[in-house]
Amino acid sequence: SYENNLENDNFIKLIGYFKRSYLPQILGFKFQQYSQPETTQATPKSLYLLTAKLIKFGLLTTEEIYPHV
Repeated sequence: SYENNLENDNFIKLIGYFKRSYLPQILGFKFQQYSQPETTQATPKSLYLLTAKLIKFGLLTTEEIYPHV
């Protein structure tokens, strides 16, 4: 639950063990859930911050996530 604990960069090491190509799909799914017409909640700031951190650490690119946001 890195999204809820963004100060703990140990999650970055853990994420490195997984197939990197899954990250855009997982985050994209979360972004798309908040963009559904029946969803009343706004996309949480923590999801944007998580995405920014993953880009900063080179685990995700803006080109990979942009279609989902």
